[in-house]
This record gives sequence, C-alpha cells and structure tokens, in this order.
Amino acid sequence: MKAQQICVAAAIAALAVGALWPDQVLYAAGGRVASFTWLGKLPGDQSSAVYALSDDGSTVVGASYRDHTSPRSVIRAFRWTRAGGMQAIGDLAGGDQSSEAFGVSADGSVIAGSSSSTLSFSHHPFYDEPFVWSAAGGMQALGYLPGTNGQYGGATAVSGDGKVVVGTSTGDNGAHPLRWTATTGMLDLGDLDSRWGNQDSAFAVNYDGSVIVGVSQLGFDRTAFRWTPGSGMQPLGTLLTPASGSREKYSAAFDTSEDGSVVVPVPALRIEPAAFRDRF
Repeated sequence: MKAQQICVAAAIAALAVGALWPDQVLYAAGGRVASFTWLGKLPGDQSSAVYALSDDGSTVVGASYRDHTSPRSVIRAFRWTRAGGMQAIGDLAGGDQSSEAFGVSADGSVIAGSSSSTLSFSHHPFYDEPFVWSAAGGMQALGYLPGTNGQYGGATAVSGDGKVVVGTSTGDNGAHPLRWTATTGMLDLGDLDSRWGNQDSAFAVNYDGSVIVGVSQLGFDRTAFRWTPGSGMQPLGTLLTPASGSREKYSAAFDTSEDGSVVVPVPALRIEPAAFRDRF
C-alpha cells in the first residue's frame, strides 16, 4: 500500500473516533506524509461536508448544513482556501436558502453544484437546479434539458479547464446525463436503453471535457458508462459472479483520469460490492 493510501486510511480511522485536531500531522513508515486541517463550518451551522477539491488541494468546495434533522434547513455551498477560509458562494434567487457545491476546476476558479431556485421551487420545494459559479460571474443558473418538461437537476462535476459542466436533469423520460458549456448550453447525453424511465447521471469528466462517465439504466440493470463526442455513450458492464444469477446488477463510474483513458467504476451485485478499473 502506498504512503498516501496509508495516510487516507489512517485519517478515516482517526475521524471515526474523533482523534484528529486542527493541523494534525500523520506519519507512515517513510516519515511525514500529510497534515490535516479542520475546515470548520459556516457561522450558525452544525456541520459541513467536502465534496471536491482543486488539483493542488488549495481550493475545497462543499456544503455547510444548519440542521440535518430538518428537511427545510439552510444549506450553503462554500469555497474554502487557506488564505480566505470558508466562504459561502450564495444560492440562486427565488427558492429556499439551499445550495451545495459538488465539483471544482483544476485551478479552483470554477465551481458546479445544485441550488434551490425560482424555477425548481415552482415544481417542488425540495427540487434543485444546476449551477456554475465563478468569482467573476457569480452563480449562474443552468436550467434543465431544453425542449422538455424538466423539473429538477444538479451539476456534479466540472472539467479541469473549467469549461464543461456535467450532471443530471429531468426531461420527458426520467433524468438524463447532461453536458453544459457556455457555447453550446445544456446537451442531453442520452441513455443506454430508451425503453425505461431513467434516473441516469454523469458523475465525472476529464480535464478538457471530452470524456464523461456516470450511470445509466440498461434493461433491468444500472450500468456504468463512458461517453465521448465520437462514440457516444458506451456501457462498461458489471462484474458477474456465480452468485449473481438473474438479479438486478449495478455499476456506476465515479471518476476518470485527466486524459479520459482510465475510468474508475464501482460495481455492486446488491450485497456483493467490488471495485475495478477500465482502460481505453
């Protein structure tokens, strides 16, 4: 196991028992391997969660939660840097005070996520709308899939260069993975099996936005996919075991390398979790 993996494992164990303090340093056989800093939470909130960080780790994004026991509680997307600390990046106008940041560009300048808005709130108080944020432009609503009766959605990741946002949006036949740029607007990536009302999503994108990965319905199964402009959406399959039988199978791709040649899906056969990687 690499030193970085040892460090992460130790951090998880320490977090479980509350053993880490601000700027705690962990050590492995090779000496110091990493330090950990509590990021805190926004004023008045009870907890916070980190969902993504920039390539060099200098920018962290996530959400700060007022009260987890209340479904209508205040939720605020944040951007954290060591120089500026944790700062709320706001929410879209017209809905509840609710936003979460799920993706950030390589240099930390562009953030993607979901927020309550006038549009989402008009369909349901708990629905969200995808957004993209930058320091220069603030938070921009992305809407839903054009030409459809979209009602909710969210942005899950942004490309390393900050130009491509991916996520999910409802349309006329369930939720579909989306790809958004300032030039093209929101595009529907389609699905693996149009016979089903889908709850599909894109979860990750490579550095230049040319490779997108996620999950889509395929028959009775939900299957990891890899999408490119040239080949469209391609299924990555699931791992089969003798115990699988005819049960519904599931896999989802949650990350990809910068050049898109390696995809990291997580398959599960209901109660038999596993992990694998695909190379292209």
